[in-house]
Amino acid sequence: SVVDIVTDALGDDHDVVFRSNGTLYSVDGQTNGDGRYWTVFRWASPGGWSVFSESSSAYVDGMSIAVRCSERVTNDDGTYTYSAPDIDVEYEVWYFLQVREGITNDWIDSLGVSRSILEEGFWISGTGSTNNEALADAVISTFFSDSDVQVVTSSTDEGDSITYLVDGEILFSYGTRSDMYGWFLEFLGHSDEAVGSDSWRYWTQFSYNPDAETLDDTDQWNYNNLSFGMYDISRYHYFGLVLKTSAMEDQFIDISTPSDIPGA
Repeated sequence: SVVDIVTDALGDDHDVVFRSNGTLYSVDGQTNGDGRYWTVFRWASPGGWSVFSESSSAYVDGMSIAVRCSERVTNDDGTYTYSAPDIDVEYEVWYFLQVREGITNDWIDSLGVSRSILEEGFWISGTGSTNNEALADAVISTFFSDSDVQVVTSSTDEGDSITYLVDGEILFSYGTRSDMYGWFLEFLGHSDEAVGSDSWRYWTQFSYNPDAETLDDTDQWNYNNLSFGMYDISRYHYFGLVLKTSAMEDQFIDISTPSDIPGA
């Protein structure tokens, strides 16, 4: 329950009192009042902090929570909102990169990875507040740590986007529309490209089932049905990105599992 989680997190260092309905009444003797209420928040990407309650939130191992005496605002429809914490949260995320079918370009060549390793695939990791940020950090910190990196936000008729420039060239660009957040516009020199009448060259995206009981079961890889950035990295920690050319229905392929991560 929320009560158990908060009590366990705060330990014996704080005096916490809950109401019978599970909401917070006081912390260290300070009670609700003057338009401010003790509120429990849970962090999830890409939305950030939201009120954490028995009825509205899922429980996730390793999730970040915050307890805050927040200002309560009454909305026009009579509902309440609470001022969220001004705290940035980052998670470490792992990515399995693989480039199939002899595909190459200047970006791929600049990674300094042999063709055999590219086609076999390899793991890299990065940190960030969203899946997009963590992926950009993983690539930049692994391969371009000595380069000049810029992050640019732009707006066009097609929608807003965020672009990571490395030494002035596009490394990673993704959309920020709410329903397509994190859709790859370009990554390592490749965007979705039609090849023939029924085939595409694109970054095929997979996520490892966070509820899997093991990290070495290839059947636990799921083809991403959501845009990349919509996956909550407080819950999803392992992704597969495979650059390939195939018929769209040929989505599922065997890739390495998280148990193969060096040192895992």
